Amino acid sequence: MSHTKLKIGLGLAALMGLSSVAQAVDYSISGHVNQMIRYVDDSNTNDTDTQIVDNGTNASRISLSASGEFAGMDVEVYSQFRWNANNSATTFPDLMGSGGGSSSNNLDAAYLDIAFKHELGTFSIGRGDGAARFTQRQDLSGTELADNFDVRRYSTGDDIRVGFEGHRGNRVRYDAPSIAGFNLSLSADSDGATEVGLTWDSEAEAYSEYMDGLRWIGAIGYINNPDDSFVSTDDRIAASVSALLGGTSLTVGYGEESYEGTDPDADGTYIKLGQRFGNHAVSVSLANLDDGFDEIDQTSIGYQYNGESGVDVYASYSMADPDATLAEDWDQFIVGTRVRF
Repeated sequence: MSHTKLKIGLGLAALMGLSSVAQAVDYSISGHVNQMIRYVDDSNTNDTDTQIVDNGTNASRISLSASGEFAGMDVEVYSQFRWNANNSATTFPDLMGSGGGSSSNNLDAAYLDIAFKHELGTFSIGRGDGAARFTQRQDLSGTELADNFDVRRYSTGDDIRVGFEGHRGNRVRYDAPSIAGFNLSLSADSDGATEVGLTWDSEAEAYSEYMDGLRWIGAIGYINNPDDSFVSTDDRIAASVSALLGGTSLTVGYGEESYEGTDPDADGTYIKLGQRFGNHAVSVSLANLDDGFDEIDQTSIGYQYNGESGVDVYASYSMADPDATLAEDWDQFIVGTRVRF
């Protein structure tokens, strides 16, 4: 990915027009546009819908980051704005007779975060990821755009890919120093929810002589919401692991959550087998969601071209088989492209 980088000298002496060495702040601007065509066929009613949408799992965005030094610490500022133009997260095919929301064309702030990095760890404050976010989405297959377990690409009635991981919002967060590839994170958001996350990556130097071409990553997260929270979920746990050897990948994800009152627990399982061929990658995945009332199985086949020039192309076919009274079987095709800058 290419970045537009600017160096701006800041300092009191410079502002006064005096000859002095000014402190330097490094800036970079990056982003991408991600558009796709989504076609869904409801097999029970022969209802179909075709839309051109922004892929909500990796929505179009522009990011600005800056870094400098303060009191012996590295200070990083990260902001990201997303243009929710017909976003697949909120614009769904009307297959269930319940309609769907229409996304706005606003440029919304997804991240506004300041991080202070020290040898004892990193302290962050602002709008950003909780410690358990992305713990259910560890994936080395290379088909994350075409086939993953994020509900936001799929139709509203059958959210098989519902996530059980952490939040993104206003929070404080601490990331401990990495030890042998293990990274521990803690966070607390403004609503009182707390999150704990642990990730691991075999690319750590401590394991380089033992892996022999094998790479695998993993994560586990726990989220606790206070009793007076605006959400009804008490606790969530999410975990995933992905391994890559000789171009062949295996990815497994699991999540569960418990609710206030008498509602039964919900859980979801996801498994994906993939194969890379240079810049090309293909995968097949199986998923199951059981919310205590209904159960849904989903199968997907995906293809993705990861371009070195910054242009990615992807396509997938998915079919859902719900064991529920109101839900309907459906088939879905998507084809899209992401252009990075």
